[in-house]
Amino acid sequence: MAKKSDRGVIDNIPVERAVVVDDDIIYHLADEPRFRVGDTVNVTVNARRRLMLMRLHSAAHVVHFLFSERTGVSELIGSNIDEDKARLDCAYAESVADLLPDLQKKAHDICLSNLSITVVENDGIRTWSCSSWSCFCTGTHVRSTREIGSIALKRKNIGAGKERIEITLQE
Repeated sequence: MAKKSDRGVIDNIPVERAVVVDDDIIYHLADEPRFRVGDTVNVTVNARRRLMLMRLHSAAHVVHFLFSERTGVSELIGSNIDEDKARLDCAYAESVADLLPDLQKKAHDICLSNLSITVVENDGIRTWSCSSWSCFCTGTHVRSTREIGSIALKRKNIGAGKERIEITLQE
């Protein structure tokens, strides 16, 4: 799953983007910092954005696994997680529109069932798990399916033989 980084400020300077290089996170700031390596700084993360990304990222995994179980298609050709919606793109010969009501109902039931979500790192490999599902994932997630809340699914055709499932949170 593709993911977006946190946003926030470091010593009152907005973070424009964060990039992982090897094992380091490089922060690109809006202005030249007044601090140096080794200085103590105040860091504030946009908590609402992070929570929305965590909820939608976890929801995308649930929808992906439900879709895979229903269709046998597990490989994604694209994905994106943003604070307003998530999307899953797959190679699929027919419209997924007829599948969405059932997938949405099952996802809703899973969210109400309050299943634990765990992320474990072993030998530098992070694994996301929920119930019998697991996958490699480096993103942030909620701790249980109940924290995802209610979701809505929408189909978007992105080209011949390609389907997109958009996921939004229902407040």
